[in-house]
Amino acid sequence: MVVGSLDPLFPGLHLGFVAAPEELFPTYLALLEGAYLHPPTYMQYLFYVAMKTRAVDKVFAVLRRREALLRAYCPATPYFAWCKPRDKTRFLRLGAMEGSVFSRRGLFGEYIRLGLTSATEEELAALLSGVPPEELQGGGHS
Repeated sequence: MVVGSLDPLFPGLHLGFVAAPEELFPTYLALLEGAYLHPPTYMQYLFYVAMKTRAVDKVFAVLRRREALLRAYCPATPYFAWCKPRDKTRFLRLGAMEGSVFSRRGLFGEYIRLGLTSATEEELAALLSGVPPEELQGGGHS
């Protein structure tokens, strides 16, 4: 099963989605209906408009370009990238998060996590300007 949300793409639009095997769907739906009857009408309408006007496609295209910009440096998804810089200072000062905050046991302290959903492509390019790819080594890159 996969559970997700459109909130990172459209902050404040609290709509989620579930991808489940067909045989589990009736059980999941029965449980869900007991907890939530439906999202507010205005949110359903906002999502409808976002889909109808293809705004969702535009948002995904921007996220894919941001992801591609970082791929030379470290593993990235459309939403964030995990990198292992030689010196974290520059990145932490500009809003990256210490990797250890994403671990209950404080692991991954040598990594940073760069959020990609709020930074513009220009901001990411400025952040990476002058940084050789070998400066930011990520999980599968060394």
